Amino acid sequence: MTLFQNITGGMEWGLAIQTLLSVSYFWVIVMVFYVIFTYFAVLNVVTGAFCQGAMEGKQYDRELTVQQLLSSKESDLHRTTDLFKNMLKIVDTDGSGTVSAEEFAEHLNDEAVQAVLTMLELSSGDAWALFQLLD
Repeated sequence: MTLFQNITGGMEWGLAIQTLLSVSYFWVIVMVFYVIFTYFAVLNVVTGAFCQGAMEGKQYDRELTVQQLLSSKESDLHRTTDLFKNMLKIVDTDGSGTVSAEEFAEHLNDEAVQAVLTMLELSSGDAWALFQLLD
């Protein structure tokens, strides 16, 4: 009970040490090591619990960030696809459902087509080369 009271602050160390000194220095050393060991053990458990909680929180944040990035990329892909489809509808002036080389060359410098190409980080030359490859 004396050791528990020393650790929890219920008894002063001086009183316990004086009593143990009357018996032997060995028991004083045992008590001091017990108190030091117990304090470090408690601090280690508290620190471990805190670090574990922080790591779990960080892992959750990482998963949430990855999920948001994937959702954002998916949304951007759908938006880009829609813009590209709309651009192709504008370029298809005869309504045939296909874009001929003449139609593409005619509309390559249009403002709407240039905006879509800029968003896709393509120059007019790159777009023309791509069209030639696909044609």
